[in-house]
Amino acid sequence: MKNSTFNTFVQKTYKSSSAITIIIAITVLLFIITNFLRLVQTEGTFISDLQLLTSLSLPPLFSSLISQPWSIVSHPFIYTDFFPLLFDCLWLYWIGNMFLNLLQPKYFLVAFFGGILVGAISFLLLNSIPFFGINSIEWTSISFGIAALLGSLLILSPKAELRLMIFGNVSLKTIAFVYLGIEIILFISKNQYATALSFAIATCYGLLFIRSMHNGKDWTTIFKKNKKRHLKVVYGSNKNYNIPKNEQPDQELIDQILDKISEKGYENLTKHEKEILFKASKKN
Repeated sequence: MKNSTFNTFVQKTYKSSSAITIIIAITVLLFIITNFLRLVQTEGTFISDLQLLTSLSLPPLFSSLISQPWSIVSHPFIYTDFFPLLFDCLWLYWIGNMFLNLLQPKYFLVAFFGGILVGAISFLLLNSIPFFGINSIEWTSISFGIAALLGSLLILSPKAELRLMIFGNVSLKTIAFVYLGIEIILFISKNQYATALSFAIATCYGLLFIRSMHNGKDWTTIFKKNKKRHLKVVYGSNKNYNIPKNEQPDQELIDQILDKISEKGYENLTKHEKEILFKASKKN
């Protein structure tokens, strides 16, 4: 049964064309390349595998980042050990697909890569403070992005459940607190305070991202060019969403609004529908 579950994960991941597939594929490919370099490493090699990993990893200080600015983009995809790679890819697959079931891919990209960027900048800033940077090393991992997705889902769908291989259905709140708690405690136990706090900041970014959406501020609009709007007729969707004006938020109404988000996007919600989502998140 374990083999079939793992095979299903691999087949669904690599047969789809989602952003999750691309992220996992790039991460696995770079892992294979760097480990292959370790196997064929010789004394006459122009650049060692250690030098390559260091140049692709996020340095702990801004002064070092100046000499390798590409690391701000490359560092999330670098892994040196198999099990951290496996677990982070599984987390991204589970949490990422939960997010994509509720919102469009553009929101996933802003939440995930925004979390990575905010976490990375926080990591660099905090390492410049003596207490926080006492034991910091280069940072690699997509963990900041996963933390941001978890934070987003805590506001977007607080009552959601995730089916885990061994434990069955587990509430998202439990998963989030356990995952984030374990990660932060591990960093603190290694005296990597800058990394631990950056992890918490990336989570708060995800919370703020969805909270801002509930307040009518769509962060994805910064990528849109200012163009004149033309009347556009959309065919192929016969589903009507009639949300009662004075309806109190319940699960059926929330599900109807989430269906509308999935089909038409968050930006097509009315002000009243956004208020219902906001009330539901506060209620939970």
